[in-house]
Amino acid sequence: MRILIAAITAASLSGPVAAESSNYFFEGVFGGGAGNIKVDEPGEPEVTFNRASVDLTINLGSVSTYNIPYNESQFLNRSSYIGFSQENVASEDSEDVISREVRARYVTGSGLYFAAIGDIDSEETDNSTYEVQLGKFTDASNSMFIGYVIDSLDNVDTFTAGIHHTSPYVGEDSWLAYDFGGRYMIEGEDNEYAVNIGMAYYPSLRSSLGVWYEYADGRLTDSHETNVYGEYYFSHRFSARADFTAIRLGNVDENAAGMSLKLRF
Repeated sequence: MRILIAAITAASLSGPVAAESSNYFFEGVFGGGAGNIKVDEPGEPEVTFNRASVDLTINLGSVSTYNIPYNESQFLNRSSYIGFSQENVASEDSEDVISREVRARYVTGSGLYFAAIGDIDSEETDNSTYEVQLGKFTDASNSMFIGYVIDSLDNVDTFTAGIHHTSPYVGEDSWLAYDFGGRYMIEGEDNEYAVNIGMAYYPSLRSSLGVWYEYADGRLTDSHETNVYGEYYFSHRFSARADFTAIRLGNVDENAAGMSLKLRF
């Protein structure tokens, strides 16, 4: 259910000197947080957990943040990249859950791109999924993709799709970005669908406020997931972000809050 994806050449955005001063190739995000899980049944205890994560991305070309929202730089530069992330969730009531993700994207000169994402669960569950995507930048402000997910354990067919838009809202410093997406899963005679929508408001090129929501009509029960966040860049190389996530799955509620630091070089 997690998810989350993105990326006009830097030369078209500024002069050489200004662009060079704001370029980066590498990005690292280091985060932590805590949360709890409650089951709406008599006698069920509340479970608390801690979360730590690291996310590393290497862009295959120079990415500029000059005169654009810093969080939209990979999208507006049409960046090709490779990346890796790992998350560890620890609780006193169960063993640690470790999940890893590897991803890559290659963007052609025409704006067509190919992406692959591998979601690798911990060794205890031994369950991994792999998604391949075919996407297209239709213009400087919009992109779309279709994808297919391969599940390592189950005979499941999952199809995904999404679009992303970003453009100035008022003047040159205030921007809006939108995401719309969905997936459809087929397993035998069962099926599941999910739709999601996200919006980010950039009151300045350095700051962002966002919300993301997903509704899934599942085989066992409906689910709702909401994430809200705020992020501020102290420079184009360093930012801090705070976020809150709430998940409702049947009679189970999960709430979590966290903070992360982002470094770019």
